[in-house]
Amino acid sequence: MTMTQETARPQPGLPDPEPGSDAVVLPVRDAPQRRAVVREWHAGPAGLVVTADLSMEAAHVAELVGQRVWVRASSPDGGARVIEGVAAATADERLHLTGVVALAVETRRAAPRASTRAPVRISLDAYALGHAADVQRDLAGQPLSSHVASEDVSSGDVASEEELAAAAAHGETVDLSSSGARVRLAPEDLERARRAGSVGIDVGVGADAVHLGGEVVRVDEEAGEVALRFLDLDDSGRATLERAVLSELSARSADDQA
Repeated sequence: MTMTQETARPQPGLPDPEPGSDAVVLPVRDAPQRRAVVREWHAGPAGLVVTADLSMEAAHVAELVGQRVWVRASSPDGGARVIEGVAAATADERLHLTGVVALAVETRRAAPRASTRAPVRISLDAYALGHAADVQRDLAGQPLSSHVASEDVSSGDVASEEELAAAAAHGETVDLSSSGARVRLAPEDLERARRAGSVGIDVGVGADAVHLGGEVVRVDEEAGEVALRFLDLDDSGRATLERAVLSELSARSADDQA
């Protein structure tokens, strides 16, 4: 995988997040992410060292003080900037980041990505549920949903639990973010993924699994990959995926500096 396919490393000359920009603070240890607003953000000449102040609820500032955290802030180019540092409190109860290292720059997407291998199970659960609902709509004379063709429901068949299990495809991520992934699949599963459109997804992250719905946005037969957009992702699942991505980026940054 080339660097152009994942979140770029920090570089000079790109716009910093502006005061008032949205930000998310995610403790490195397993703790809830907190929302914040950028008040100050200054990157050094090389773009590698950042000074940042954020405003957030006073109780959240107090719980984060002394912790190592990641901060993802929206940038003027429609992307995001990600930094890592130790949280401290200012006199006016803002969150100040010290010992800050810039981890990543996204200039087109709000969610940073990392090339990483994580096991993925893609099922047709969402497709089958839509199939069942469309059977009912067809009988009632109502329009079918966009992801199931009329000839698919003309027989009135709905996938059984056994059929759903048989339809599952197993692969691994090529790159991962909290908004989607590229997944390598066996050749026989690529066409099934293309036809499914809407899919159920289980992503393995360490000892955990994140369960969510998604949609197929692209199938690359030459590369043997499918691009997925994640849907129906709750805050807990989003934090789990983002922590996995930022852990990977943090480890690479440490290796680069070693």
